[in-house]
Amino acid sequence: MAVILLQKWLGGNGFKTMITGKNTFRTSEAAFAVDRNGQIVAWNQAAKRTFGYTKSRALGKRCWELLSGRDIFGNQSCCEGCPVRAAAFVLTISPSTVRNHTQHILSKLDVHSRFEAVAIGRKQNLR
Repeated sequence: MAVILLQKWLGGNGFKTMITGKNTFRTSEAAFAVDRNGQIVAWNQAAKRTFGYTKSRALGKRCWELLSGRDIFGNQSCCEGCPVRAAAFVLTISPSTVRNHTQHILSKLDVHSRFEAVAIGRKQNLR
């Protein structure tokens, strides 16, 4: 799953260009984008299949309200004051940095794809 935080690196071309110009939202992986306030501004078909929400229902919602993410211990990991989202808007991270971190996480989970990671999460009733 890819979560894209809209930042300065989008440049003057804006968000619409990013969606149409890149393949991020045409991937088979669940991908969505949030703005600085956590509002979902983009949602692909794979996100619909993964999370069960249509694009029209997801857009405009706050990510923590819609997804209610929890860690393996049941603690809420997705919230209004999300430190990951806050840090991402202070720091500039490149797509390759996100890819590298994703690969490290997959390795630690002992899976080969994000799809496998989601499947494991679903088996454990993680949202």
